[in-house]
Amino acid sequence: MEEEKQFLTSVEKSPFSQRLSDEFFVQVADGYETRWPNLIAVGFDVPAFINAAKGVRDIGLFLNTWEQSLEYANFAWSNPATVKDNEGKPIRIPHTWISGCFKRSSHYPRPINYRTPEEIAQEQANQAALKAHAEQEEERFSRAFKEWRSQHPEAELRQMSKWNFDTSIPEAHLRNTFRELVWSQLEKQKIQQPGE
Repeated sequence: MEEEKQFLTSVEKSPFSQRLSDEFFVQVADGYETRWPNLIAVGFDVPAFINAAKGVRDIGLFLNTWEQSLEYANFAWSNPATVKDNEGKPIRIPHTWISGCFKRSSHYPRPINYRTPEEIAQEQANQAALKAHAEQEEERFSRAFKEWRSQHPEAELRQMSKWNFDTSIPEAHLRNTFRELVWSQLEKQKIQQPGE
């Protein structure tokens, strides 16, 4: 931490401090280690970030994206073996490569598989809705199956399901028969008459 304070002091005296305020650097340093531990682990600490910030080409873009960029980088470097350069080769010196991203494009690119907390929540909500729908459909199917089964005597069920054995008809076989003979027709009718 003392090293970071000394580095911040030297930055305050540099011409770069005219472009980014002292408050900005203090804001970055505050909680950096806890917010972006994967970056700390690969050597991209506060002094490395400030050094990268000195070389950005588009200060406006940088100021608008620095925090999200650090989120992206922290996510990407949660598994360093998966981070590759443009040629698909592993990154040998992570902190230098991360600095280069900032210096070249003034931000860190969004990883392909990155999801914001909002996107994760939406995906979970979608999955929950799909699961609930599937459960409702299964319940609807089960009710219709039970009703169909109760309306037909055993001999008729054997004939419809083509069950020619002396044993009772397995539930799964009977459900498949219902699905093929009755349920598929009910579903077609449902599609043809969506308002009902």
